[in-house]
Amino acid sequence: MKSQNKCVLSYHVKPIEPEWVFHTKPDGTKTTRLVAKGFQADRSEQVYAHVAKLTTIRLALSHSLQMDVRTAFLNATRDTDVYIFQSKGCFIGTELTIAEDRIELSQHKLIDKMLKRFNLQECKRSPSPMEDRPDTGTSDKKLVYQKCLDECSRPITFTVADWGSDKTDRKSVSEMASSHCGNLVLWSSKRELIVVLISAEAEYTSCCVAASDLLYLKGLLSEFVGETGGLKCCLTVDSH
Repeated sequence: MKSQNKCVLSYHVKPIEPEWVFHTKPDGTKTTRLVAKGFQADRSEQVYAHVAKLTTIRLALSHSLQMDVRTAFLNATRDTDVYIFQSKGCFIGTELTIAEDRIELSQHKLIDKMLKRFNLQECKRSPSPMEDRPDTGTSDKKLVYQKCLDECSRPITFTVADWGSDKTDRKSVSEMASSHCGNLVLWSSKRELIVVLISAEAEYTSCCVAASDLLYLKGLLSEFVGETGGLKCCLTVDSH
């Protein structure tokens, strides 16, 4: 995935300026993207960059372990080079360690680099800085994707509703986690937008969100395997 390299520009090359784009979704989730100002490019050649959700990438990595292939190319080839200025700031990336039967996703190198930059090497550690993001904020933990040992490759979603757990406004919290071949690919922990009177209502609300995400995974996986129907999914519900 080494597709970016620093270089000395020649006189006839006009680089494109990058820019960080920050966005807050309605549910409060923070997102950021590094984009190139495409309007500065030569209009004689129209180039479009595909943008994928991290969930799509995780599912693709999990699915790749189940395939009997030796090599996968993650970057498309181009006939011409594209030059951009070096971006300002940093981007929270993920390091991939790929073996024959497993893929590990971690961020320990980047986190250690940031701690050293701000002189925080001796700061106190927390076992789980961000409960709903197992791949972010931890230098000693990682996501591990393994090859499925059985024939069950259907997406499975577990959801739980913590009824009235917020003591301030008594809103419930919906938590869910989705896996493919036992590999965690999607998760969330969100406060529900409404106040419900019984735990069953909290469960229905949680199921609605989980079912939507599960259908999204089913659609992606159907495209990967080339099936439009017959792909089964599993949704389990609990409350406390």
